[in-house]
Amino acid sequence: LLQEEVLEALKRLVELSAKLDMVTVIGAPIAVNSSLYNVAVVIDHGRIVGIVPKTYLPSGGEFYEARWFANAHDLTVKEITLFGETVPIGTDLLFESKEDPSVVLGVEVCEDLWTALPPSSFQAVAGATVLVNLSASNELVGKAAYRRQLVEQQSGRCIAGYIYSSAGPGESTTDVVFSGHCIIAENGSILRESDRLNMTSTTVVADLDIQSCIHDRMRTTSFAKSFDNSMTTPG
Repeated sequence: LLQEEVLEALKRLVELSAKLDMVTVIGAPIAVNSSLYNVAVVIDHGRIVGIVPKTYLPSGGEFYEARWFANAHDLTVKEITLFGETVPIGTDLLFESKEDPSVVLGVEVCEDLWTALPPSSFQAVAGATVLVNLSASNELVGKAAYRRQLVEQQSGRCIAGYIYSSAGPGESTTDVVFSGHCIIAENGSILRESDRLNMTSTTVVADLDIQSCIHDRMRTTSFAKSFDNSMTTPG
């Protein structure tokens, strides 16, 4: 029933996006070949343009995600059929804007950012200039400050925009509390950040200077060397 409801809601969101001049990234559990994946679904103008599965599944402390989900390494296909359309799926997907080719979107999910080798690092050296993270990061004492530093530093390390959106208070459970922490960073600086534990809907807006990031990448010659040294990507 949960899977049926998820697909029905996702199809509705895809239909509603047809008249919207924006890219939408939606978190969802999607079944592929009898395995369940925690994924980010990228939607543009009434079409699902790609699906990015989560690479790293936490299974310590309060987390037991590997009990339910397969990780991106287990994925054996590059495409799936969804709503009658063939859709690419994988961690190696980048999404380039038709209007402005300098805007290239890379996507990772939650725990991926907290690891030693975040997928977004590989996405950035492959050309992504805007990185998106869909997260369900719970609140613990001191965790918000560390989360903020992670986003800030990853945006600087990747010389890119980094958009982080976490689950809200209404999604809290008996096990964990979510605060709706949303952050937009660019090249090592926090541009905008939401209030945490706000029980109303939150919108965080900021302008990213993509051309500035591209310029800094060209000036930072070690950034290009990172591409030369990255032989494989997670997943």
